[in-house]
Formats: sequence, C-alpha cells, structure tokens
Amino acid sequence: MRRHACILLAILILASSALAIAPPAAGAAPDAPMVLIDMGDGRTYWTEADPDQATMAGVIEGALDDLGLAHGPLGESMAVDGRGPAKVSGSRTVESVWNVYAWDGSSWSKTSRSDYPGGSVALGFYPRYMAPTETPDHPDSWVMARGDAAQRAAQAAAPADGLPETVFEKSYGEKNFVCGVVLAAGGRVFAVAGGGNNSGDPLPTLYAYDAATMEELWRFEYPRGAGYETATGAIAGGYYFLPATCGKLYRIPLSGPGPGNSLVESIDIPMEVEEGRELVGRTYATGPSSITYDMGVLYFESSTGHVYAVDPGLNPAGPGMAVIWRGELLGGTYYMDVTVRDGLLYAGALDGRLYVFDALSGALLASETVFTVTDNRGNVTGSVHVPLVAGGKIFVPFSDGRGMGTVQGGIAIYEFERAGSGGTLTRTAYVMEAGLCGNFALPSETSDFTGIYFTSVKIPLGKMYADGSFEVLNGDLESAKAGMVLLNGEHIAHAEYRSGGYVSILSLDGKVLSRFKQPASVESYCMSAPVFIGGRAYVGTDGGFYSSTWSAYSEGAAPSGGGGVPAAYALAAAAALVAAALALLSRMGYSPLGRARAALGRIAGSEEESRVRRNKRRLLLVLIAGAAAAFFMLLLCLSIGQYGTVSLGDALSAMVSSMQKHGAGLTDVESAIYDSRLPRAVAAIGAGMGLAVAGAVYQAVIRNPLVDPYIMGVSSGAGTFAVASIASGFTFFGLAEGLYATPILAAAGGVAAFLLTMVLAEKAGGSSTNFVLAGVVVGLAFSSVMTIMLITSNPDKLHGALSWLYGSFANVGWDTAWMVLFPAMFMSMIPLVWAKELNLVLLGEDQAMQMGLNVRRFNRLMLILASVLTAVCVSFVGIIGFVGLVVPHVCRMVLGGDHRLVLPASIVVGAALMLFSDLVARTALMPQELPVGAITTMIGVPLFAYLLVRRGRMYDG
Repeated sequence: MRRHACILLAILILASSALAIAPPAAGAAPDAPMVLIDMGDGRTYWTEADPDQATMAGVIEGALDDLGLAHGPLGESMAVDGRGPAKVSGSRTVESVWNVYAWDGSSWSKTSRSDYPGGSVALGFYPRYMAPTETPDHPDSWVMARGDAAQRAAQAAAPADGLPETVFEKSYGEKNFVCGVVLAAGGRVFAVAGGGNNSGDPLPTLYAYDAATMEELWRFEYPRGAGYETATGAIAGGYYFLPATCGKLYRIPLSGPGPGNSLVESIDIPMEVEEGRELVGRTYATGPSSITYDMGVLYFESSTGHVYAVDPGLNPAGPGMAVIWRGELLGGTYYMDVTVRDGLLYAGALDGRLYVFDALSGALLASETVFTVTDNRGNVTGSVHVPLVAGGKIFVPFSDGRGMGTVQGGIAIYEFERAGSGGTLTRTAYVMEAGLCGNFALPSETSDFTGIYFTSVKIPLGKMYADGSFEVLNGDLESAKAGMVLLNGEHIAHAEYRSGGYVSILSLDGKVLSRFKQPASVESYCMSAPVFIGGRAYVGTDGGFYSSTWSAYSEGAAPSGGGGVPAAYALAAAAALVAAALALLSRMGYSPLGRARAALGRIAGSEEESRVRRNKRRLLLVLIAGAAAAFFMLLLCLSIGQYGTVSLGDALSAMVSSMQKHGAGLTDVESAIYDSRLPRAVAAIGAGMGLAVAGAVYQAVIRNPLVDPYIMGVSSGAGTFAVASIASGFTFFGLAEGLYATPILAAAGGVAAFLLTMVLAEKAGGSSTNFVLAGVVVGLAFSSVMTIMLITSNPDKLHGALSWLYGSFANVGWDTAWMVLFPAMFMSMIPLVWAKELNLVLLGEDQAMQMGLNVRRFNRLMLILASVLTAVCVSFVGIIGFVGLVVPHVCRMVLGGDHRLVLPASIVVGAALMLFSDLVARTALMPQELPVGAITTMIGVPLFAYLLVRRGRMYDG
C-alpha cells in the first residue's frame, strides 16, 4: 500500500511540475538603437541596428536586408523596393531622394557621415529639407486616411491585455460629427469635429490630444463651409494639412497653431465650377477631398472636378504652399481620396468614370466610364469610389452615385497598360453580385491571397479574387461605411455603420476574435475607419470621438498565435494526471465512483428507510449537486472568453444587468457576455441535456449499453443534408432558404434517416438488434453520399461543412439559442413522465407486457421522441459525440439503473459537461477555436474506457 501511495504521489508531483511548464514570458524590447526605413508614402519599417557595423552604409543596408527590401548602394540616387529619385513638376518642382538621418535624442538631423555614430538612424524618401515623422520615442503613426498612398490600410499595433475598455470619449455637441479619420503622430492624436452650416452652430475645429493621457493640447477653429467636414487631412514634415469645406487647405504645426493662429498658413482651393464648364452627375460644394501624401507632395481631388498636386511648402528657402499641377475630371467629387502607386494616380469621380494620371506631371493617361444610370429627368449619375491596385489589377468599387438614395453598385476590375504619353484601360471583370460596396475596400498582395477584402450592404465581409470571383467570409456582421484596416498582417478591423455599433477584430477567414462598442455618449453612425496605435484604437462617429483598448486574442494568448500551446499542454497534462490517478487507485482497490455511490447512499438515508424515501432523497441531492455544478460551469463560461477574463462575481453581475437592460446600452463587459458568451452557453445547456436524455432513452429502449443518440442514423442524415446546404447551396427546392436553411435541412435529414431506420427495423422484426443493425446500414448509406459531396464540393466551402460536422457553438446567437434550448428542455422533460415504464422495459418485453405495458407502441414513441430531440440539438450546433453515450453511464454508476434518478441526473450532468466542453474548445488553443465534438470525445473516450473496465454490467439496478 505504501508503494502505491508513493507512486501516486510521484505522479502528482510530476504532473504538477508539467503543468507549471510554460514558454518563458516575452521580455521587454531591449533598449537598443533602431533603424527606421520611411518609404515617404506613409509606410514605415523599424528594425534593430546592428551594433557590429562600423559604417552608416553597413547599418542601413543590413536593416534593409533584414526587412527583405531590395536596394542598391546607400546614397541619394539609390532605389529601395523600386522607389528611386522622383520629381513632381509643374508650376514648380518637388524632388524626393533617399536621405540619411541620425537621432540626437530629441530630433532627426540629416547627416552625410560615412561612419556609424551609434544610436538610432533613419533612411527616408523625401525632399532633402524634410525629416521623418516617426521617432524612436513615438514609432507609431497614421498620417493619412488609409495609412499610405496606395490605400493599403495596414497597421502594426500591439494589442492590449484583457477586455476592451473605453479610455476616452468626447462629444462635441450637436452637429459636431467626427466624419474624417483620426490621425496620429509624435505622441499626439488629431480629430476634426465638423460644425453645422447654420450661423448658430459651432465652428469646425481640429483638436489635438496627448496620446497617453488624452489631455487636450490645443485646438484650431476655422470658418464653416458645407457643415460636414468629411475629408481627412494628412501629416507630413511636422505639420497637419487640413482640407476644409470653406475652400481652404491649412497647414498647422503639430505643436500647435501658435498665439492667434500665427503659425497657420493656407492656400485657397476654388469652390465654384469654372464658367462654361458643366460637370456630369451630382455635385457637392465641399471643396478639397481627403489628402494622399507621396513623394513629398499632397494629392487630392476637389468638388469642382479637379485633381491637385500641391507642394506642402516645407522648404525653408521656398515660397510656401502652392499648386504644382491640376488635372481635370468630368465630374465632381466628395471626400474620397486618390490612390498613388508606382508614379500613377488613380481617381474616381461622381461622373461614374475611372481616371489614371501621371502623378509626376499631371498628364491624363486614360479614363473609362465604369457605371452610370439615367433618372427619369434625364440626369446621368454614377460614382467611382477609391480605386485599389493589387496584383496588377485595378479594383474599382462603384455605385449609381445618388447619394443617400444609392441602391445599385458593385466592383469592376481593370488592367492598365501604359504606352507612350497615354495608356489603355481594359475591363476584365464586372461583379454586380457583390452588392453595393463601401467606399473603401482592403487590398491584399500576399502569397496566400491577391485581391481585396470588401464590405457591402449585401455582404458584410467578403474577399474578391483577381478574376472577379468572390466568397463571403462573414455574413453576420452589420454593414459598414467606414474603411477596414489590416492589423499586423493577420487581422481585419471592421467598424459597423449604426448607432451603438461595434468595431470587430476578425481573422482573415472572417471569424470575430474580439470587438469593442461605442460608448453611450458618442453613440451614432460611424463613417470613420478605426486607427490603432499601440494597445488603443481611435474612432470617430457622428456623435463624437472615442478611444478604446483592444485585443485580437483571448486572455493569455500570445500575439504570435502560440499562446494556445501552454493551455493545450496543461489540458493534456491534466487528463493524463486524472487517468493515471484513477488507474493507480483502481490497482489499490479503491473505486472512486463506487465510493461516491456508497457515500451518496449513506447521505440518502439508512437501510431501515423505505427504498422510495431513499431514492427521493438521493434524487434531491443529485439535482442540487448537478444544478450547482452546471451553474458553476455557466459562470466559468461567462467569465472566460475571446474578449478577456473577468471574475465570476463580475460575470454574474454583468449577466444580470445586461438582461435587465434587454441588451441595450451595454458596457463593454456586459456586451461581451450578453451578445456572445451567454447565448452560446444557453445553447450548450440545451444541447447537453437533450443529447444526454436522448442517449439514456435509446439505451433503455434498445437495451444496449453501446447505443448513443446517433445509432438510428440521425447524425449521418443530418450531416448529409447540412453538407448539401453548406457546400452546394441546396435549399430543398426552395423550401429552406436564408439564415435557417442549414438547421432546417439538418433537422429534416436527421428525421428522414430515423424514419428509414424505423421502417427497416420494423420490417426485420423490431428487436433491439434489428434497430442497431438498421441504424448502422442507414448511417453508412447517408455517410457515403456525404463523403462524395465533401470530395466534389468547392474547396472554399469545405471548411464550413467540416466545422458543422465536428460541432461548434461559435455561430450561435440569441436568434438560435432559444431555438435549441426550449425544444430540448421541453422534450427532455417528457421521458420523466414515463421513467417507471422505462424501468419496466429493462426487465424484458415479456415481463413488461405482463405488467400491462404495450411495449412496442411505447418503444416506438420513445424512439421517435429521442430521435426528434437529437435532430433538434444537432441542427444548429452540429454533431457532438459521446455526450449521450457517457453521461447516462456515469449517472447509472452513481445512482443505479432507476430511470427516475438517471433521467434527471442526465439532464444536469449533460448540461454541465457540454458547458465545460465548450469552454475548453474556446480556450485550449486561443485564438483558434476547437470543435466541441472533438473535446467531448477526448473526455468521453478515457472515461468510457475506465467505466467499461471497472464495471462491465451497466444495468445491474
């Protein structure tokens, strides 16, 4: 006995030490000299300087090599990633070259020294008199509406830990919308609140805040114009360039406008269309549009139908800001910016045309009508939104250009071939099926995907390939009218266009990983793309401006995606510990379940008491203990999830308060629990109790301990119809369409398979063996059909089909949670009424008939009930195995074979087990979510093997 005890102790110590093993925590970044590579178009790259290099060329060229940027020898005439010396010429010339800078602890200074002086250095593509915007102290910035001149909207930002939390909110009063994108640089955050157009409305104002404290540093008021300051400015060379609807382009130092705005300069941008010139389509007197900065020049459109290239006037020896060149469009514009890439400028206008200009000279190279419509008055309207370039293709979102009344739109794809002083635009795809798209899509040029991510009123999040084919990534999000952002190359940030909407952080396959909500004081429509600097996000709405912490990962997950490894390792170690302990205890002659049963018998009452009173007491104890366990698991599921972890008390409080508010005006914690965790917990409770009760009924009626809820072919039938719906779009001849198509077809398939099994079994004699064999045959038939569909289906649809087959609560919301819980709860209660009859069935058909039970009719009724119950459970959450097999066995081991005890115990134990399995599925490999069916199998297999070895007779009463 001592030897066994020592072995058990050793196992405990070993497993405990194994659980303590985890990868070392990532330490803080070393305080080492850095190298900044600034591409001069909004893109920046940081990497550590090689301290072993003796020359500036060695340090910078080594950094370029580390970043994978092609380059020539260090010098002004060098080319980096295809960008070399460039001259933008017209009324004056702005030349950009590669400049080298050294950091002196407070500012950048241009240097030409060949030896490396130590410290941080920079290589930037600007005019010779400019310096980088980012510094070692503030290495993050967002300097134009879409981050860079090519509209890539790519942001590198470290997520925060824990649940999202609002850190700043500011309402600027009625009509003070923040429609433009919030910009950030130098440790400052900038937001423009646009005033109304009436004389009593507040003036439009540019606000500057400290990024760390959100303290207001300064503000700049300017004259009102159209009343809606929708355009976004740009930051370059230490200045904020502000386009205003009053017809001005302002230049304000990032440090502030100075006393009486003495440091502010401006130039006029005409607001009136030239006499004799008539524009096609709608017109808006909004002045300059959002600014794109590249090659030392500010590029933007204007409402008068022009494209501008403006010298920002940063040369100390120069005359100040001025227009370099101006190109003409046939239509006006609103607030959308232009795309500048590889020396070409791509623009769209409200005449429904796409334009390509030479960004250096302003020459129009090509234009093409993309989409227009004619109203009943003969007016031609159309709108080409911001063109995007990916993989040599130009993706052009378009619409009918009717403002708030716009109803038609899509995406066209073009190729541009330059020839001499002009070029040719060729349309290669025209996709109206994508729906009316937002103004900003998200380009992608990776080895995995070349194309765009887009959002439309029809498809909340989709991806379109270079050939025009597309797929829906997430159809459950609210639609967006703000630009999406690519975070760290692996996530998409999506801002909903609705009052009280969310900003969602999604994986590239469309799965929501995290989200945060507009605070109540600024709840309104959002047309401003979120900006991420460090662990904070900055978002403007029609109600004001707010900042929130954000996270793309669940609590404890590492940004590299490896955070799930310790959790999975701990789970495996814990399972091994439990299995080893149970095996050793069995060798020592100690049966945990047997002892539990004996202890329960002692608590339930003495042998002198009647059996009925003892069973009633045992039932009460089981229900109390099981309900307590299920409630505890519910609290765990609410407190731990994809948006972080809160205490059990806070989780309970948030659940109660969110339900009292009926889901409206929730805090971030309440929203995470009410909108995500609670509905899937409700569905897990329903599915767990339903499958457990169905398993108990099947095992009793068929009198076979190996029977589970899927023995009648229900799972195969449901799976076949579900795969047909997901992979092939099968709608059963139009009868099942929309959101519930897959659940309806899955339930129908499960019932159909059960009916076939019943017919075969009844024809064969109706014995328990006949039911098992018929179920196996029918299941194999449906499985073969399902396999063929999986092999021949679209690969893009395969992942969704497999996810359903393995079971998951990931897509459960309130609209489906109740449809699982209420039917499962109702049908789970019905067998309790016939618990005595189920006991009679176990005695055998002859004895049950002698006691007045019509066995065949009763068995048929119970089988129908259990099969329909199973079909309801799997229809919404997929096939989840072993719950209906293991739970009744465990309950019988503890309580005996009396179904008056087994059925109620199966209800609470099944709910607790399913909640636990869903919790493990969500947290074991965060941020990746595992199939719940795999977790229940991992739990069920060793437990069932133990029960089988220890107690071969499961029906001993």
